[in-house]
Amino acid sequence: MQSTYSGTYFKLVQDHNSRSFLLQNKKEQLRLRFCQLLALRHKLNAIDMEAHFDLNRNPSGIEIVSVCNQKHVLVLNSLELIDLKKAISCGLEAPLRQWFYAA
Repeated sequence: MQSTYSGTYFKLVQDHNSRSFLLQNKKEQLRLRFCQLLALRHKLNAIDMEAHFDLNRNPSGIEIVSVCNQKHVLVLNSLELIDLKKAISCGLEAPLRQWFYAA
């Protein structure tokens, strides 16, 4: 296993043996395949951060994101959301770079 990102709230580990990623926070650990990680990245990028910080549009400051075809639900505050976005973007850089430049 290779740690690709370690932040305040989330840690992303790449497991080469099972060809999956482990997304860990303090409460739980999710095993994601590459396509599920891409889908999660797409959902996170679709969140309008300006609307997230606008008290008129989002008074709670919380985002709810479903993962793995709605098997899991992540309830994220602002700091966790930013950390998860960093984890996913940094975690995908290394494998994509490795696959594209390996040939």
